[in-house]
Amino acid sequence: MDINQLEIDDLQDIGKYMFSIANGNHLLPYSEVEYRDFLATSPNVIIDLLIIYFVSSNWGYDDPRMFENYDEQWLAMQIDPTFTSVLDFSLPDFQYSNLRPYQQVVIDFTQALIVEAEHFSLLLQTGTPIERIYAVLACNMDIDVQENFVKNKDHAIGRALEMYRCIFVKDYNLAQAFETWELVIY
Repeated sequence: MDINQLEIDDLQDIGKYMFSIANGNHLLPYSEVEYRDFLATSPNVIIDLLIIYFVSSNWGYDDPRMFENYDEQWLAMQIDPTFTSVLDFSLPDFQYSNLRPYQQVVIDFTQALIVEAEHFSLLLQTGTPIERIYAVLACNMDIDVQENFVKNKDHAIGRALEMYRCIFVKDYNLAQAFETWELVIY
């Protein structure tokens, strides 16, 4: 492996966040209503959820808003008409352009995955497959720290889509086997 991977916290965060969404345990403190059916029928909502999550986590510990769980409360409002929040979800911060470059790659990949996945609901039945897919994405990103961009965005997205196909597409033939470092789930 000759790439500059993300820092370990960011590597962990990508797969673990998607695992928690697919496992159905993302909203426990806010709503008893199951949200996976909503995401399965409206998968583009995951893009909004990820943007809210990433932006709010980028605020950092010095910003008290970071601890408000904007993403979970926003999702609770989407699925539970009785849930209300005092948080402002229309902040100008919540834009794709405000994401870090690797976070933009996660969004771009998620859009590609939504288009490719014939039955997105399969990705939300359990956390393990989606965590594996996003781990391949995260492990394959080659980060240029000095210039602040992902040097191999298309390759990373392509490898993650290959993992999706390996798991969900019957008789898919992988052109290049995955190397051990691509499959690490942190």
